[in-house]
Amino acid sequence: MGRCYIKPERDVDFYVEWSSVVDSVVGYGNRAEMLADAKEEWGRRGVEEHTRALALADETGTSARKTSRDYPAFGAWDDVELRIMEGGGPGYLLRADLRRYCDLLEADDEAGAYALVRADTPAGVAVQED
Repeated sequence: MGRCYIKPERDVDFYVEWSSVVDSVVGYGNRAEMLADAKEEWGRRGVEEHTRALALADETGTSARKTSRDYPAFGAWDDVELRIMEGGGPGYLLRADLRRYCDLLEADDEAGAYALVRADTPAGVAVQED
């Protein structure tokens, strides 16, 4: 997968760039910020590709492609938790806590962000490992 966008909240202009290489957040911001980063890193072609990826995230919650009919695409609206290596990982971050996690990182409160990471997934919650 490499990298994908995850949209934590349906009606909010905020996206998280997630890396499956490091299993963690590698960027976050609004659509304009994501596209500015894409343009700086990849040029016009990157903007076109990332525009499509952000549109998919708007629709499904993620720009990741579904790899199994038994699990949602990584980071999709119905994906309950994300496997994360930050915060003493491996651990799990509730998808519902993803925006708060980024806000705490932005505020330089790593301890607060990492406190949201669980060592084990709650019983009965299916988690897709990518």
